[in-house]
This record gives sequence, C-alpha cells and structure tokens, in this order.
Amino acid sequence: MYESLTDKLLFDYYMIDSRRKDSIFSPAPFYLEKEIAQSMKDSAEILDILLQRIVANINTSFSDFIDFIPDFNYKRDILNLKVPLSPIFWVRFDAFIREDGGVFFSEFNYDKPCAQREILASEYLYAENNINKGFKESFINSYKNIASQFFKEKRTFNTAILIDPCHLEESRLSYLYTELLEDSSFHFIAVGPKNLKVVNDELIAFGKEKIDIILRQFPTEHLDEVTDIDAILDLYGKEKILILNDPRIIVGQCKNLFSFLWNLVSNNDYRLTNIEKEVIRKTIPYTVPFRKEYINEVIDNKDKYVLKPVYGRYSEDVFIGILYNREEWLEVINYVLKKDNSFILQEFCPIHKDSVTAASKHRHIPKEAFGNFGVYLIEGKVKGFCTRWNESYLTCDESTWITPIGLGENPLKVVKPNLQCRKELWDRVTDRAMMESGFTGRYFRDKEYIGLDSLLIDKNKFLELKNASEALCHIFKKAQKLVIDNIDTFSPILGISGLNNLAVQNYTDSLTFLGRMDWCLNSKGQWKLLEFNSETPAGLVESISISKIIKEELNIKYENPNENMEYLLKNEFHKIIKDYEKVKKINNIAILSSTYYEDWYNTSAIYNLVKSLPYNITMGNIFDVKVHEDKLYLYNEPIDAVFRYYPLDWFLKDGNEQILKALEFNTLSINPPHTIITQSKAFLALIFELKLQGFFSEEEVNLIDKYITQTSFDVENLNTVDICLKPLLDREGNGVLLGCDVFEEPEYDFVFQKREDIRPLDYVTHCTTGEDKKLLYPIIGTYIAGDKFCGAYTRLGELITTSSCIYAPIFLKQDLNSNGGSFTSSEF
Repeated sequence: MYESLTDKLLFDYYMIDSRRKDSIFSPAPFYLEKEIAQSMKDSAEILDILLQRIVANINTSFSDFIDFIPDFNYKRDILNLKVPLSPIFWVRFDAFIREDGGVFFSEFNYDKPCAQREILASEYLYAENNINKGFKESFINSYKNIASQFFKEKRTFNTAILIDPCHLEESRLSYLYTELLEDSSFHFIAVGPKNLKVVNDELIAFGKEKIDIILRQFPTEHLDEVTDIDAILDLYGKEKILILNDPRIIVGQCKNLFSFLWNLVSNNDYRLTNIEKEVIRKTIPYTVPFRKEYINEVIDNKDKYVLKPVYGRYSEDVFIGILYNREEWLEVINYVLKKDNSFILQEFCPIHKDSVTAASKHRHIPKEAFGNFGVYLIEGKVKGFCTRWNESYLTCDESTWITPIGLGENPLKVVKPNLQCRKELWDRVTDRAMMESGFTGRYFRDKEYIGLDSLLIDKNKFLELKNASEALCHIFKKAQKLVIDNIDTFSPILGISGLNNLAVQNYTDSLTFLGRMDWCLNSKGQWKLLEFNSETPAGLVESISISKIIKEELNIKYENPNENMEYLLKNEFHKIIKDYEKVKKINNIAILSSTYYEDWYNTSAIYNLVKSLPYNITMGNIFDVKVHEDKLYLYNEPIDAVFRYYPLDWFLKDGNEQILKALEFNTLSINPPHTIITQSKAFLALIFELKLQGFFSEEEVNLIDKYITQTSFDVENLNTVDICLKPLLDREGNGVLLGCDVFEEPEYDFVFQKREDIRPLDYVTHCTTGEDKKLLYPIIGTYIAGDKFCGAYTRLGELITTSSCIYAPIFLKQDLNSNGGSFTSSEF
C-alpha cells in the first residue's frame, strides 16, 4: 500500500525522486483544532485585504512603504505600473501555533509560493473532515476565471509558466500546473528567462508561440534576468498580457512589510482599522529592519531574536538565536553584516510542539515536532493548508515531512488554577491524602505524582464514555461465557493455562467486582478502549479521595464523576457476597495485598469501604496467608472469602499453586476468578475474531468497531504498520513495544494492537528541582463495578503510559453548545 502511495505522489503529483521519497509524505493525518484553524483563516484573510490595499496605493497613501523595500533592478518600473492590480491568484502565509496559545505568521509568500503539490496530495490522502477538500477545484476555477475576466473577449489562452530551469522543483511544478489546468481553451508551456521576447507588440515564446499570460514561478526581484523585461512590463501596462501574480506583489513578499506594519501599529496610524491593528499585534512577531546599532542588544539577548533576509526563501539564511551558542551567534552576526542583502530583526516566538506521525518506508514513527501550517489563499480566501513538520524550529527540505490534515476538536482541556503559593497548596492536598487515606505516593522518584492542574471535559462527551463502557461490559460478558464454556480451547490463547479450574468458577453474574477500562481520545476526538484491567486496577485512593480533596481545596465548581464511587463499590461488594452465600456460608472475609506501598493504600481503600458490612472483615498481607486442608487462613483464622489485590497469574509465577487450589474449593474470591479472562490482552483480539465469525449482533459489531481499538493475533488483520505489541498479562505498560521499534518478535506471548494516535495535552510537570512543560498523553480509566460505571481515573504519561505518570483529576462541565462550532472544511 505504501509503495502505491509513493508511486502516486511521484507520478501524479510530480514529486521529485529522492532518497527521502518514502519519508516525505506520511499518510497518517494530523487534526488541527477548529478554533486554531479559524484563527489562522480569519487573520490571514484580514491581512491579505490590508496587503492588497497597500499594493494598490503604493504610490499614493502608502508611498512611505517604498523606503522599506530594498532596491533591485526594475523596482521603480514595477511599482509604477498603472494597470489595475489583477486578482492575486496564489498566496501562502506560513503560520505557527504559539507555545503559549494563539497563532502567528512568520512570513508571507506572495511572489511565487509553492506547496500546491502538497495541498493537492493532502486532499487525496485520507483525513476526516479534510481541510483541503475542494482545493483542486478552487485552484482550477480561479485561474480560469481570472484569465477570462482580464481578457473579456478571448476564448483561448496561452500561458507561459516562467521558471528557472536550474530549479528542478519549479520545473516539476510547471508539469503539475499544466496537467491541472490545460484543456481545449487553456494551453501551457514552461519557459525560462531567456525564452520570451516581445515582437510587434506581442509576447512570443521560443520564437513562435504567442503568449497571453505569464504564470510566474520566478522571483520579482530577479526579473532583470528575463530577456525583454522592459517590453514585457510595457505590454502588461497596456493590458495586452496578464502577469500572475502581479509583480507589484513584491510588497507582500518583502519581509520588511512586517516592520512597516508594526511601525504603523506603534504610531496608531489612521490608515489601519482597529481590527487590522489587533490582528497585527496578535499574529505578527514584532519586527524592525536590522541595523548596526542593535548589535549589542542582539548579542546579549540572542534567545529573543530571529534574523531573516528581506528577500530570502526556503529558510535560507534564517538564523534563530536560541539555536546557537554565543560564539556561533557572533559568527552569525558577522556574516549578516557582511551580506549585501538587507535583513530584518524579528521577535522570536516559541512554537508549540505537537504529536505527529512520520513515515519511513514500512514503519510509522510517532514523533513530537513543530508544525508549519502553510495557509494558502486564492483570490483572498483561504482554500487549503500545507502542513509541514520538522523536529527543529526551521522548516528544512532535508528533514521536513508532510501529513494530510483534518479539522478536529479536543474535548479535554487542562484547567490551571490561579495559585499564588502552589507548593503550599500541593503540600496541603497531599498531606490530607496521607492523613485521611493513608496515601504515600505523592512523589514518583523526584516527580510530583499528584497534579493540581485538572482536566475538564464536556459532560455529554463523558456520558458517551460512560455509556460505551457499560455497553461493552455486556459484550464482554457474552464473550466471557463462551470462553468459560470452552476453557480448554481458549486458555492457551489467552495465556491463562493453569488457571482453567478457577476461570470457570461462576458463582456470581457480576462481570467484575472492580475493573478499570483504559480509554484514550484519539486525534479524531473518538473514544477508543485500549485494555481492560479487570483484576486489580490501581488509582482507587486518587479517584475516591484525592479528587474530592482537590475539588475542595481549589474550590472547583465543576462536577466530580466519582461522587458515588464509594457507595457503588460497597454495594457491589455486598452483592457478590450475597451471590456467594447461595452456595457457601460467608462469615470471615480477608482483604489482602502485598506490602508494596501503592498496593497497600489501594487495598486499604477497599477495606475502609466495606469494613462496616455485617461480616468479620480483616485486612492483611497476602504473604501471611497459610493454606490448611485446601482453605486459606489469615492470622490463624479460616477465611471464607477473600478480596485479593494480587493477580491470579502471579500466584502461578510465584509457585503458590496451593493458594490457587484453595480458591477453587473452599475460599471464594470476591473479585471473581473469571476476571482473569477479560484481564488478558488477548481477550480483545478474541473479540475481533468472534466478530468475524458472526458471533455478535449487528448492534454489538457497531459498538466494537466504534469503541475498541483493533487488536489481533495476526498483524496483517490490522491493515496498518502503525502498531503496538502487548504482552498478554503484564501491567503498567511493562513489555509494551511500538511497532516502529521492533525488528524481531519478542520472546513472550503478545498480541498486536493498532496504535491509537492519542491527542496529547500541554502540561507543566513539577519535580524537586523545578518545572517542565511537556506533551503528555491522557489515559482515562473508567471503573466498572459489576457491569456499571462507578468512577474515573485519569493519568498523564508518555506515549506508552507506565508507572511514571501524573494523576490529574477530571471534572465535568455542562455542554451548552453540543453542536460545536459552525466551521467546517467545506468553507475553504
């Protein structure tokens, strides 16, 4: 599949063949938030209107800008053209997302912008709500409309695509334009600067073909290289030929335009509207012409500045101070001073990093990168985005890759409290957690585990998650019964051989006493189930107690989804005991755990919930349990039932078959032993296999496809190379591998799972030595009691969530605009 994509890009879109041909385009889409895309669109269109006003009045009301344009041959002739400014056919604004929010434009590409190929390819590649949908049609229709309006009476048009023959990229683009635009009325021919001549007041290419339109892929400031340029400009002035884009558009290409605009804003100039001033302040980095008197400031504060040539392209001679040490920066300054080209000095704007997928032949590689969003305007309206990615600030051809782009929304938001004394409040929260719940996990190594920045989600989106969790419980029950009825067949597949007798023990109809489904929100904003921790889920103290403490201490007004968790768990515990009492008298109950600190306080949370029930309930160490006549004893007391915060498969690994045998016959487990079936990560693979066999109803199949991440025993079934490998029974991310990192199969039993492109969040982490802003990936755990939702547990971690993560409570807000915004890809 990937080879066919590369071939299509090479041949249909005239991509240059290179050693990087398999990594330039990634088919994995990136989803830009609607609010950000709308900001880019609105700002670009407002600034384009302003630019056209400046160009149209460059010799009158905006003549003071002429001094900001460095001299080049034919500058005066071009700026003095009398022909009305023709519609601007193509423009690209290079837009970035600010690290601290908002957007900015680093430069305008008015003269001969590229990226048409990339946008066209992105329109072809898959992305839901593709932002480039309709670009090809707009491109074709606009060109033909501009030509027809300029030549009112003509029916056929000959276009010379003016390129530099030494630039292979521009030659390939001329082929692309020809293929897109040529028909019986429009003929195209690629020409170099020496192939045009004016003869008898007509423009002729190659000495024989009359030309009506010059479509420039050639810089205005180098038009002196074009033979007969004086006569060509004269023909244009007489409206006998059309030049696209009009060469006066050098006004927008010249990066000193930013200096001029900021000069107008600083002086509160009447020529700008209030809206234009506001857009400039928000979206254009502060810019001035670079002068020698700024040298000391620029040297001493290099991290604040960027140096750019006024007429530079392709990131050539762009110098970002933060990327250099002092000695290197001094060399840069000396180099800039020696150059004849004029430079601008621009405020450095830190760029937001995003999570995006790169491609390399047969591998998809998740990376964190900076996005350059080329906002493409046709006749003043945004019609597409070229999304280029790089792991450094500069967009360099040698390392950039391109992705399709869709519009999306992130339902999860980080809520940062306005705290004067954050550490004091954090200490108070974690002290309360320790005193009230025995919680001792405030740090993970040197990192604060408890986050005060909480997550906020629309209640309707969370209700979808709650309902999906409960719907899947019924599907899991159905599949679990099939496994129980055929345990000898399925236990080797699930990796639970040796636990057959326990797995079929079925004295309760509860799916689990307490399980936790781990979900993510993928880049499309869809809920996807990754796994089901049905045996011994963690996070209980955080979800039951700490979320309430944070809500109280920070005076959070939003709804806590865990308000009823204690009540629901206690009822489910009691319900399972009642089920067991139908087959066995229950009096003594042990709540058991290892002495690992996290296990102990989670187990204590369960004990504190149920200790008031009318039974003799004791809490103890799992390793203090003794077996006598196939029954468990704790501190010399016989145990009728046990809640074990200790996975069944660990007893096998530890060689404690005696305990397993006792659990089979004489001591019942309140977290039912059949939960080991759903605990296995192969269970989700089994779900998909059963789906293929027609085991589920149509409604169940729809739920599986919508909410469960594709999982399989055979990687070919996933139809993607963007995968994870997961061990069957390990926990806390242990043994989970990304497909891009695997070159041979691991020795343990595992399943393949499609890697969900999780939408990350910007989060400030704190440790004993300071703070750090990072992209963290949220995993939302929905607790299940029986087969009902009872609470949520949210962790933020790396791409694969391990024990090194942060707990951030989640709160719900009422969704007052469930229909979302009105912005869609069709508006482009």
